[in-house]
Amino acid sequence: MKANFVTLLLIFIAYLSYKANVQKSNDDRDRDHDKELLAQARTSLQWAYNALTDDGATIPPRADRLNWLTSARHLLRTKTLADRIKNSTYRTIYDEIEEYWRGKFYGALSHDALRLWTYYADEAKPHWPEKIEITSALIIIDFLNWKKGAPDPTDAADRHES
Repeated sequence: MKANFVTLLLIFIAYLSYKANVQKSNDDRDRDHDKELLAQARTSLQWAYNALTDDGATIPPRADRLNWLTSARHLLRTKTLADRIKNSTYRTIYDEIEEYWRGKFYGALSHDALRLWTYYADEAKPHWPEKIEITSALIIIDFLNWKKGAPDPTDAADRHES
């Protein structure tokens, strides 16, 4: 009877050990997956900026349909990658990387030339007036906006303690 109890106890301990190992393996795999997503999201943001600005050499960006389209596609893929990041630490890191690139895009696009309709369209070409496809421009401009519902870290700052 005592031997049966010890055997059952050992089986139970072995089972718990097995479950813990499986859980750790799953957690490690998920963390590695998120790490890969984060790395590609970081790269995709850089590619988006580089596509728009000719590797940072042309600011403000040229009114080039392909540059804007390529940049917008990279931004959309980045969003897909970022939405799949589950680990809270990697999610915070991604948010920080995104904020950095949002600032870079904002600086590149904050020029008077981009406020004129002639930047986006060419009246001399009535059959194909668009220099930049409107959807591409909207995607890139939307990236500049603060995400709805996202907390602003400055809201937590105590102005009286600083």
